[in-house]
Amino acid sequence: MPFDAVKTKDECVAWIREFFEENGKGCNAVVGISGGKDSSVTAALCAEALGKDRVIGVLMPDGVQSDIDMAKMLVRHLGIRHYVVNIKESTDGLKNAIPFELSDQSRINLPPRIRMSALYAVSQSHNGRVANTCNLSEDWVGYSTRYGDSAGDFSPLCHLTVQEVKAVGRVLGLPECLIEKVPSDGLSGISDEDKLGFTYAELDEYIRTGYIENKEHKEKIDRLHRQNLFKLKLMPSYDPGFNVFESEPEHKAYGLGIIVGRFQTLHVGHEYMIRMAMALCDRVLIFIGSSQEEGTEKNPFSYELRKDLLKTVFGDRVMIYPLPDIGVGNNGSWGDYVIENAQEVCGMKPDLLISGKEERRRDWFDGVEGLDISELYVPKAIDISASEMREFFLSDDQRSWKRYVDKRLWPRYEELRNIVLSASKNKTTESI
Repeated sequence: MPFDAVKTKDECVAWIREFFEENGKGCNAVVGISGGKDSSVTAALCAEALGKDRVIGVLMPDGVQSDIDMAKMLVRHLGIRHYVVNIKESTDGLKNAIPFELSDQSRINLPPRIRMSALYAVSQSHNGRVANTCNLSEDWVGYSTRYGDSAGDFSPLCHLTVQEVKAVGRVLGLPECLIEKVPSDGLSGISDEDKLGFTYAELDEYIRTGYIENKEHKEKIDRLHRQNLFKLKLMPSYDPGFNVFESEPEHKAYGLGIIVGRFQTLHVGHEYMIRMAMALCDRVLIFIGSSQEEGTEKNPFSYELRKDLLKTVFGDRVMIYPLPDIGVGNNGSWGDYVIENAQEVCGMKPDLLISGKEERRRDWFDGVEGLDISELYVPKAIDISASEMREFFLSDDQRSWKRYVDKRLWPRYEELRNIVLSASKNKTTESI
């Protein structure tokens, strides 16, 4: 399958937003800026995901850095806040304090480790999260410094090869000179590829396809990969098997909340209601109603597609299951049906119903014996409906549609619109 740089960029931006939502809402991304492709692409992805005001670049020369103008070009291009932290006194001080001559490799790896210390100092002082900028190609052959540039709090590029990182950089509109800057360790005086003995293009093709023409290069890549796998694993630890006391998790106001909706199509009103449920409930179960329907005017999208859209926005933080119609309408039988499905999925009865329709669904459960369920009515925070969203597709009003959906869904516009256009010809009356 050909690499889709646009899709990868959009998904990575969404992933960064999700990471900060869960691991530092309102925090800043702190990125060490060298002026090369990896730090440039990482900083640009963070700027798109969080806004440039929440990205801090840190330039860390070790004395005089001949190519520091490239790093300065990047922070100017992105318009991000930045600091210059010269680490020479720190590296010299540590080398002078160690009572023996360091090996060549130790001297080469010392600046990256001091740079990571500097990044965490900046991050902790600015409510930050440190970005790891390593790519898959470098990690594959161990071309990173343990507890130096291999460290960080989140890693946008670790599953992308060098060629793929470059392609994403072009989609982001970065200057070509930053994308194609020849990578080097800054100390040995030779490029990464000269030091490795093979090209990144050759390595990338081998990683993705298993094909490599030069047998000597294959043997060297395989050897380096085996030797450096430990860098990619958690630190081994001895486990004596003793019990560890774990306190009970802090519970929210409700154990299980349920939401029933068709989500034809997902919009910010739905998202607001779901986030409200997540704030109040230990677990949130979303039933996708009319799950058997698809390809019709009112129900154009399949259950699988609706689930995928919800997963794109909420990930694994909610449970999503189908709820086919049974043709009984909003009455006690329907309530029994919903509860039975909830119990089958979760092993317990829900204690909160979250609804966007006032006084419409409470009577579902009036006839359910032994059920004590609360209802939260979430009034419309934004005046929009699913039918209006479908009208945006029919009129090809992408701009209006984007106003009411999460940015992570923007790349799906054409796909969703084509489905709505096709389904609009089918005016079959669906079951309720």
